[in-house]
Amino acid sequence: MEISSNSALVDQATQAYTSTQLVKRSLALGKSNCSGLKNCQLSNAELMALAEEALNGLKQLSQQFDRVDHKKQSDDVQDRKEFGVQ
Repeated sequence: MEISSNSALVDQATQAYTSTQLVKRSLALGKSNCSGLKNCQLSNAELMALAEEALNGLKQLSQQFDRVDHKKQSDDVQDRKEFGVQ
């Protein structure tokens, strides 16, 4: 009988999200009365805000997975002691 979790698997699954960073790029129009360019600039800002929000949500979820994994590891140690399993 084996009682164990796999932290390496959790780390592998969450690593991409915890180490991801959003690189912001801006578009400076200066003076322009071209409505298409102005709308593009606003859309870009909105898109960046949504991407940042999504990325922050993914990071929070990955942190929750890490907390659950640490709790599971602790529970596994206790279970092995109770059942006398090495």
